Amino acid sequence: MTDQALEQQVNNLWLKPEEDLYTTLGINQQAVETAEKNNDEKQLEKAKQYDTVFSAEETEMGVLDDLKDFGQRWWVKLEPDIYDLLCNKKNPDHDKFMESLKEGAKTLAVALAPVLVTQVAALPAVAIVVATIAAKKIADSGLEVVCEIWKESLEERKEE
Repeated sequence: MTDQALEQQVNNLWLKPEEDLYTTLGINQQAVETAEKNNDEKQLEKAKQYDTVFSAEETEMGVLDDLKDFGQRWWVKLEPDIYDLLCNKKNPDHDKFMESLKEGAKTLAVALAPVLVTQVAALPAVAIVVATIAAKKIADSGLEVVCEIWKESLEERKEE
């Protein structure tokens, strides 16, 4: 996929409210899990594209509220990795992300998605949604604030 197509998908996702992004994340991740369970090579090939958006009918859940909850749980699962990538100054990709953030939060999403694919083993259809959610959170509040919120959230979950 070209950088232009990756940017276009971020632009498309950027228009959605955060709640809808969690639903999209849930749909895409559930579709991936369904495809893996059924050894559906065609669906898995679709998931390897950043510009793929699955429909609720392509999942085994189908109910949008359940898919949103599933997306939110998947976000929570990936949050420590995203925190480490974006907030840990010792992370080798940290400077690259900070440079991309100077160009805007959408550019950060474009830079983050491929790293999520390689370092977190998320398929592109999932990684692009996760990257967009992270970038939108940063755009709304700023990196320092988001990192502090993530840190507190991660510490609270460890205590539970």
